[in-house]
Amino acid sequence: MLPSTSRGEEARLIPTAQQTELKTTSTTLAVISAVREYAETLLKPLGAPIGSRAKVSCFTELVFNDKRLKNIQDRPDGMICVTNGKRKWIALIEAKVKKEKLKAKQVESYLDICKVVGADCVITISNDFVCDATHSPIKISGHKLRSTKLFHWSWSYLQAEAKIQISQSSISDPDQAYMLNELVRYLSHDSSGVVGFTRMRGSWSDSIKVVQQGKSIQKSSEEAQEIVADWYELIRSVSLSMSERLGLNVSVLLTPSERKNPSAKINHATEMLYKEASLTSRLKVPDAAGPINVTADLKTRCVTVAMETPAPKDKKQSKASIRWLTNQLKNCDTRDIYLAVRWPGRSQQTIFPVIDSIDDPTIHSDERPGLMPSSFEVRYTNDLGGKFSQVSNFGAALEDSVVTFYAEAGQYISAWQAPPPKIKQTDDNPPPSGDS
Repeated sequence: MLPSTSRGEEARLIPTAQQTELKTTSTTLAVISAVREYAETLLKPLGAPIGSRAKVSCFTELVFNDKRLKNIQDRPDGMICVTNGKRKWIALIEAKVKKEKLKAKQVESYLDICKVVGADCVITISNDFVCDATHSPIKISGHKLRSTKLFHWSWSYLQAEAKIQISQSSISDPDQAYMLNELVRYLSHDSSGVVGFTRMRGSWSDSIKVVQQGKSIQKSSEEAQEIVADWYELIRSVSLSMSERLGLNVSVLLTPSERKNPSAKINHATEMLYKEASLTSRLKVPDAAGPINVTADLKTRCVTVAMETPAPKDKKQSKASIRWLTNQLKNCDTRDIYLAVRWPGRSQQTIFPVIDSIDDPTIHSDERPGLMPSSFEVRYTNDLGGKFSQVSNFGAALEDSVVTFYAEAGQYISAWQAPPPKIKQTDDNPPPSGDS
């Protein structure tokens, strides 16, 4: 139900609008209002009072009646209203398609409208990727966000979430499942204006040349800012691609400070780019042994994908401890995946191909008698050579590296778990006789 200060048309699954932006927005909002499970997945993390009794209504072509808004020239592309009993939650929608970029001034205007119409937040949708829905691809004045929240979805994220629900058969109503399938088909077509991550900017190639000459990329430079922005868009794109492949939500893992303050994430990345000429991020796969660490080294022009897991604590010999891991990787048949064994104290880690470690785990421990491994890291390093600096090929090569690592090794690794405790048998505590 629309607030009394607003008028609008119910979002249509088959809109009559001619503009691509309005058609794609209307179709997507119509599916959100019709498919309860899809709406819950998208809106609950944003604070909407979603539940079995909640009603989700979506609108386009908004008109505001309040006199305070008569001079507002721009109007949002849509509105989502969620009612659950006496609770009500409203979001204004601003959408862009193809290569169109969100405009800070326009979004700030919608944040002002929220205060007048009683909306809780603004949700922007575009082909820009962000690591978390609470982060925005544009810079907004801080005082505009004091009482109103700003969220962002990429079109690829909306598409990936729909695919995950389809693959999990999460939609109970067959008609709603059909609608969600049709949304995926529509968003996959070029006419929808949905574009995935395509290429790094030109500063990527230029900066790699700088690093190859032994120089540093200054962290305050425009090149560093562009590279880091592109990197996080690419990593989010990779996480969405992995989500679709696995049928589960693969996310970019952020520290609490990075999640709360996106600039902390950017500052850390530009610092690392300046000091080490590398970029790194972590992907969280549900139920995996650990995060997937992804690193791009501008000096070596290599991409490294790795997963670390603690060594088991119930083994008496290092050989048995290493064998515990290599048994999980017995199907690995490439020499490009390595096992790094980390040892306590000042002992250097040992690194050998997984294939060799399977044949003879003692190659790691021969020179460390009496020591037990503390942790393991399985890693795949892909030397991209000239492809590393190619703005249109780097993204695909990095995604291929992540997929290769997970297919060859990551999906087989399980974290060690301590066995359940057993009852100690003593004279005062004999074993149970089995009689009831």
